[in-house]
Order: sequence, then structure tokens, then C-alpha cells
Amino acid sequence: AGGRGCGAEVNDQKPAPPWAGDESALVLLDWSWWLNKAFRINGLEGMTSSVVGWLCGLLAWRPAHLAIALDCNGPTHRHRMQHPTDEAWIYKGGRDPKPSDFYTLADKLTEIAELHAIPILWAQEREADDVIATLTGRARAAGYRVWICSHDKDLCSLAESTEKEGIVVGTWDNFEGTFRGPEEVRTQFGVEPAQIPDLLAIWGDTGDKVPGVPLLGREKAATILGAWPTLEDALAAPPWPAEQYTITEGHTRALAKRLKITADPAKRAEIEAERARIMGIRTLAKAHAKLHEHAEIARFSRQLTALDCDVACSIPWEELPVGGFHVDDLRARYNDLGFTRRAAEVPAWKKRAPWVLPYESQEVA
Repeated sequence: AGGRGCGAEVNDQKPAPPWAGDESALVLLDWSWWLNKAFRINGLEGMTSSVVGWLCGLLAWRPAHLAIALDCNGPTHRHRMQHPTDEAWIYKGGRDPKPSDFYTLADKLTEIAELHAIPILWAQEREADDVIATLTGRARAAGYRVWICSHDKDLCSLAESTEKEGIVVGTWDNFEGTFRGPEEVRTQFGVEPAQIPDLLAIWGDTGDKVPGVPLLGREKAATILGAWPTLEDALAAPPWPAEQYTITEGHTRALAKRLKITADPAKRAEIEAERARIMGIRTLAKAHAKLHEHAEIARFSRQLTALDCDVACSIPWEELPVGGFHVDDLRARYNDLGFTRRAAEVPAWKKRAPWVLPYESQEVA
């Protein structure tokens, strides 16, 4: 099979990742997302070469600190939640089952990551997203800048920037070389990063079987969150009384008549702007009423989209710096897989001291 080793020179044609050369950066790999995407794109036959190639491509940029987050084995705390009206509902239900060989191969690929001395983090009944959210919070408190290698929209809620440092938490897609900080999240979804769980609760997520509010898609969900900062704030606000619909309908009809008899371009633009404003208010009011109608489902969905930022997992701070590969075992594994060039080019990087250690232990028993 051949191929470059993990110490190969970086391809100059590819853009440098946003964390390249940053000694304070911690790159978190959403490993479960990586494995699933590799399977979807390349199938079982191409999964090994894809994951190994992507991992070595990432390592070639020499991230200062690196860790992997995994989904737990078996059901999560979200699987134990009960839909308020649908007894047959199952979290992430309806997905096509993967072949058993996928899980066998996933374990072997995770072993390869372990041979690169990358810490593997997981927690009982928690998904990789929850582990990432927890580690992100603790790493930021310790002073790290965090980059999450995943395109999962749930993790966009963690994006953060400061006036002094710029982006301090962002997501980065190793497959496409794109990243999302707070501004990219706002542009793509129309809400602040902190509002992403509320957005997904209203919008829904078919992949995870998050119900959402019927007939309220992403745009209307963003409209609601543009008027109220949170889902609960929107539900606390009373819906429009019926007479307001009658009043605004009368206004729009009157404006339509004025448009027919107005020739002045400036006046027409003013009338059209006022008409659009009133129609926007009516659209928001209708969406808000729909949200109230399905408040129970919306609140249930919000429980599903909330990331657990305090999972019980220990963080091996001293192991986060990249290096300390198990060189002989790694070369043997690459040779067994037919990656002879990778085997020959495995670097013997030593682990450096971490950029900073928390003053107090942040491990959770």
C-alpha cells in the first residue's frame, strides 16, 4: 500500500490548520465522528487507509497537544430519556445498522491511535460530544486554545472568541480543511454559538431523532432566537392575541393599495420596507405560536441537544503533548497492514512538557 509516514513533510498545497504552530493549542479529535465518516465515504475496504491517512496528515502539522474522544459502548443517558407522546421513540433510532466488521475495524484503528501515544477519553453513558464539551471547558480554564476536529453541528455551541486572543475555541474539519469560529457559526446558522442547542431543539435533527417543532425549520427557529435569547425565554413570552393578526392583515392590505397608486420610487421603497417589516412580525408570531403549541416536545428536544459539560472522566494533562510514539509496535502494525512507507517513516518524537498544567487537579473521580 505504501504512503507517507506520520513524520512526512506537510503538503504545501493544503492550507495550514488554524492551530498550526500554536503552543497553547489543544486539538480534540471526535474519533467516533471520524470513523463513521470514513465508513460512509470509503466503506469498510477503504476505511483503514482513509483514517490512517487523515491521522498522519494531521500529525504532520505537529499539533502541540492532542486527545481523542470516543462514544461510550452501549446506550447513553439520552437513550434513557422518554418521548412525552411517542412511546416507540428511540434516540438515534432508524439508522441503518453497521456490519459487525465495522466495530472490529474501529477497535483496530483506535489501537493505532493509542500507538501514537494519543490519550483516548470516554465516559460511561456519554457521547464523544459530551467528553469534548467537558475537556474544552477544563482546558480553556487552564489557558489552552481548543480546536475540535469534527464537523458535527452540535459542537458549534462551544465556539468562542475573546477580544484579546481572537478565536479560542473552534471546530475544524480535517477532511475539508475548513474551520468554524463564532463568526462562521453566526453566518451558517443565524444564531450565536450558545444558542445552537436551542436552535437544534426547535429545528430538530433527523439523524439523532431529535423531534423538534413540526413545520419550524432552521430559518424560523433562528428567527425565534433572534427575538428571544433562549428557548425558555420564547416560551415564557405570551403568544400574540388573535386580534393582532387582524390588525396587521389590515395594515398590509392598506400598504398594498398605497403601492398601486404611488409612483415615486423613494416612497415605494419606504412602503415596501414597512410591508416587509409587518409581514416579518406576522411570520415570527406564527412561528412563536407553533412553538407554544408544541412546548412539551421543544423542551424534550432541548434535553437531547444539551451537551454535558461535566462528565466523569480523568484528563491526563501530562500525556496531551504529541510525541512518545510506540515506534517499534507502530512500525510492525503498519507493516502488517501493508503501509510499508509509513512504517519506515514513523518518527521518534519525544513528548514535551505540556504547555501548562492546571493549578488544581481537574480530574473527576
